Amino acid sequence: MAELKTLVTQWFDAGRFDVDERVGVFDASDTDPCETFWTSFVRRPAMYLGGVSGWRLYCFLHGMRRGGDWLGLPPLPRLSEIVDELATQSREAYGSDFAAYRVYDAPGLLEWLAP
Repeated sequence: MAELKTLVTQWFDAGRFDVDERVGVFDASDTDPCETFWTSFVRRPAMYLGGVSGWRLYCFLHGMRRGGDWLGLPPLPRLSEIVDELATQSREAYGSDFAAYRVYDAPGLLEWLAP
């Protein structure tokens, strides 16, 4: 790491980097970070889950729900609503809160949440 830091510092000092040049700077002042997360998550669940199985989605959502409590973090907005909606639809379709996670992959389950 020390060698890498030295090389980056030399590159910067050689004038190959312009501090004032900003290409593609993202202004997050108008965005809701929570909504941005959920939009990205629904668009590419495998990026967050490491795969697309329904089981991975179940573990991810329930881990977020219970892990935040354990860490003393405030609940992520819409998380409970999403988990509860999936459980309700699973119960109505299969008689179990969990069964749909075994039948569908993550993108299929996330389609259930579409308005």
